[in-house]
Amino acid sequence: MAVARRRGGDGGGRSSGGGVDSSGGGGSTARRLGRGRGANQRPTVGEAFQGLAMLALSPVVIFFFAAYKCLLAFPFRDVTDYQAPPAWVIRLVVLPLNFFFPLDATSELDGLGLGADEPVIYVANHTLWGVDMLPIGHDLFRRRGGRVVRGLADRFHMAIPGHKHLLQYFGAVLGSPEVCEALMEAKQDILVYPGGAEEVMKKRSDPKYALLWKERTGFARFALRHGYTIVPVASVGMEEALSIWFDVPVGVLLYYVMGDARYHITAPVLKPWCTPQKLYAHYGRPIRVPRLDMPAGADGEAVLRQRAAELRDEVKEAVRAGIETLRRRQVGDPDRYTFPWLCR
Repeated sequence: MAVARRRGGDGGGRSSGGGVDSSGGGGSTARRLGRGRGANQRPTVGEAFQGLAMLALSPVVIFFFAAYKCLLAFPFRDVTDYQAPPAWVIRLVVLPLNFFFPLDATSELDGLGLGADEPVIYVANHTLWGVDMLPIGHDLFRRRGGRVVRGLADRFHMAIPGHKHLLQYFGAVLGSPEVCEALMEAKQDILVYPGGAEEVMKKRSDPKYALLWKERTGFARFALRHGYTIVPVASVGMEEALSIWFDVPVGVLLYYVMGDARYHITAPVLKPWCTPQKLYAHYGRPIRVPRLDMPAGADGEAVLRQRAAELRDEVKEAVRAGIETLRRRQVGDPDRYTFPWLCR
């Protein structure tokens, strides 16, 4: 009996001891976790280091955030106050593009059919990733005797420091109504892509050279209000040179970074090889748009909306016809490929 009691006692002791050990372990853990939080206890080295790191990083984070905002706001000069880069800089940048993707541009009329100082808005189709923008802009600059072409860029371009400033260095500006108004008041030449981000970042399922203009009439409304001449511009070649591997949805990222609610936008990831070949461009017959004198109020807005939709459709059809002409020329061109031996 004594043995049984002793064993029972030992078992109970072990059981209660286990409980004591558990509570003791819990108490010990609690003491370890709570160390440094008492009124008379010092913080651990780790907690002290964490606090110092937070204090040190706070001004760093504030500095980089302020620097980011300052970079986005720079340069501070007016958008119409622009001086083109030196000619050698433009030639140097365009040189590698012209080597792999030489531009073959034609015009329906000599000198684009424009007066020397006639302000123009060029309306073009966006090809994949917009690689042809710089060669076409440089060609227009050369054909117009040094008149600078100001490209209207989507707002997401202007949210990336460095990238934004590179575009601005070559004349691009934010494609907003206020900026467009200022450029037209200054009689500057403008290059606009009504397809915007959806067209330059086509999905893999989109047809090549599809005009994704939707119902946009912004360029037509401004041309009517200012009496600007429109030159349709068609471009072909880059969507055969580059191939889409897969699409990455970036709409949510644009929303959280920029507050941009275009959730449907995707970014095409390109295959790691390309087929160097000619880029073809065609400058259509100028469409001279007389200034529209609108009546005041709702009637004037209705007239402007109707005329803008008609003008947009006319320009869109001219661009589509130019694309079809270029694609036929592309197929029949024996010198299409930069390195023909790669395409055998």
